[in-house]
Amino acid sequence: MYLNDEATPEDRSAIERLLAPGALVAGHEYVSKAEALKRFKQTFAELATQTDSLEGNPMPQLISVPLPEVKYTELKDGVNFWSDLPDNFFTVNEFPPCGVNISGPAIMAQTEENVQ
Repeated sequence: MYLNDEATPEDRSAIERLLAPGALVAGHEYVSKAEALKRFKQTFAELATQTDSLEGNPMPQLISVPLPEVKYTELKDGVNFWSDLPDNFFTVNEFPPCGVNISGPAIMAQTEENVQ
């Protein structure tokens, strides 16, 4: 999860509180801009010198949120998988304050002729 440069330590703490380890979050790690640049240079050694020609540090600070791993035998309905979810990619998109409630299939069904 990338954080903009203006994000304060308080902003980061508020996000981190929402990322308590559980069925959907294995944990999290804060990565500063300096550490992100260091990791980039280690991972992409052939590009490391290219970042030196840029003004400042172009890398964003971030919070890494790895997904938990579960063995098939450890799956529990409603805890780490949800059998009642639809079996397709599309989900409902709802934005009540804006009065929007439209499904993925409804979006995909739009044509030039039926768009309002």
